[in-house]
Amino acid sequence: MSWEEAGRRAFNRYFNVYRKTEDHDDGQELAGDEIANAMIDAGIEIENFWYEDLPVDAWLGVFKGFSDAYKNIEKEVGYEPSELFMGPAHTWFSDAMFYSNEVHQDSRLEALIEEFNKL
Repeated sequence: MSWEEAGRRAFNRYFNVYRKTEDHDDGQELAGDEIANAMIDAGIEIENFWYEDLPVDAWLGVFKGFSDAYKNIEKEVGYEPSELFMGPAHTWFSDAMFYSNEVHQDSRLEALIEEFNKL
């Protein structure tokens, strides 16, 4: 299982759904489903929410994939996505990390949150 790839797929799923429908809720749900499906494939049980039950070591890879895709989206699609997408996508992912850290209380997650909030 490549957690980095799961993070990249989650971002791309969110972006593609939003680009077609301009619906953040659907994009966020499908992005979360990408990660949840990767968790299921890895044998990780989801008891509450994917972001709370995703182990911190897996979060490191998901973060790298998602944040790299977020930072490089303009190069990928050939135009600068609107702030109407980028802002809510940033907030959604940042909030997922925050709520995960509420459960895990891990300095590595805190560092990721800080890094992502600089983007």
